[in-house]
Amino acid sequence: MLEDFHKISEEEKIMASQMMKIFMDSSFEFPELKIVALGAVGTGREVVEYDEEMNDRVTEIFVRLMKNAEITSIINKGEELLNIQFAKEVKSKIVRFSSGLASVCHQLCLNMCFAKEINYTQTRCITLTMENLDKAIQKYLIQKADSFKAQFDKSIRIQHSSSFNLPKEILKVAIEIKQDEFTFSQIYQPLKTSFKAIPEDLVKKLLEEFQTVKRSEILFMDSNSNKYYFSSHFTKAYIKLRIAEERRRVAETISYRQLEEKRLDQLLYLVEKEIQEEIRNAEEKYSSFPETLDPLDELEIPKPIEEELKKDESKKGNN
Repeated sequence: MLEDFHKISEEEKIMASQMMKIFMDSSFEFPELKIVALGAVGTGREVVEYDEEMNDRVTEIFVRLMKNAEITSIINKGEELLNIQFAKEVKSKIVRFSSGLASVCHQLCLNMCFAKEINYTQTRCITLTMENLDKAIQKYLIQKADSFKAQFDKSIRIQHSSSFNLPKEILKVAIEIKQDEFTFSQIYQPLKTSFKAIPEDLVKKLLEEFQTVKRSEILFMDSNSNKYYFSSHFTKAYIKLRIAEERRRVAETISYRQLEEKRLDQLLYLVEKEIQEEIRNAEEKYSSFPETLDPLDELEIPKPIEEELKKDESKKGNN
């Protein structure tokens, strides 16, 4: 079993591909012999690229994101084993925050248990509330702050020194669309209007790169609808925050340190706002929710943060 194959250095990947070929040759003698390489999308193609003789010896299995019901089953299992209970609205919110990623679900639930000092199976049932979830999310954001920054910086990295950063402009357009999913034309047309000389193929290439570790897997693509979407609510909110910070620094010359002090609270607000908008859209589309996905009550947004972000939006409109 090879885990995180996509993180192996290029030199080691060549050796790993050659090693796989030897193992495959041995499979005639040992039919049960297999190598499983876990990695990002495209890992199977990389194996073939490093050793063409592996072309007919690799089977690539796509692992989809988990469905809401599957994320919910993780929470249910934890409740049963620890003798705890997540309030219905808490469970719904964890499912939304997870965006199909089991790791986010596990981490939020773990943070909630630690905050409540639940380290083993309880003798009596304990209920976890929205207050516990808020603390868990704050801890998650603190833990992931450096990761979010590194992902964003990597996603917009350009090799040559230029004042024009096309990857960043693409993300700006994606954020401004204000939809969960968007098409290529929704990205390309605004770019073409603003920057007439941008080749269509280059934009397509970058959108593909956004789906790979080269650019931090910022985006996913639905092969059925050919629409793109951000890999998680946290990722989308952080990008939105960074773009807003840039505009604010230019407009008001606010120091980076001042922005850092407000970043966590604003990021939490933006993520919750994304979740609330998603629920409203779902309510319009469906007349009723499954029991585990009841609509949440209106979120109580901290007034200073709400007013500050509204100022940003009004300034953008004036510009």
